[in-house]
Amino acid sequence: MKVFAREGGDYTIVISDDLLRPDRLRPNINWLPWGDEHYPKLVFFRNMLPAPDFRFAIQNAVAAGCTFDFTLQHLPDRDAIDAMGPCGKQVMGDYYPDAVWCDKSTFIAGGWKACIKGH
Repeated sequence: MKVFAREGGDYTIVISDDLLRPDRLRPNINWLPWGDEHYPKLVFFRNMLPAPDFRFAIQNAVAAGCTFDFTLQHLPDRDAIDAMGPCGKQVMGDYYPDAVWCDKSTFIAGGWKACIKGH
């Protein structure tokens, strides 16, 4: 299970291997099915630029060199992605999306806060 949650609680997106949206999810939680585990997948998180001078934009993280080699022919190495996270978070500040892997039992017991706390 993948849980994306803005620290201020603005949104939660759960991606799970359930075939249908789990009844246990509250209505304010967005859900995406992960699908068959036998096929490689990527999750793209789109960031929109609210104003050209917005200093916490993802574009500024890219300009600061917080990137990795990314082509759809070859998925980026997990270590490369993890290494660039702190760089992006430093540039984007509170606007950087926090994402963690979380097991179902932890999420069911404590919601996204339990998942972030355990990370």
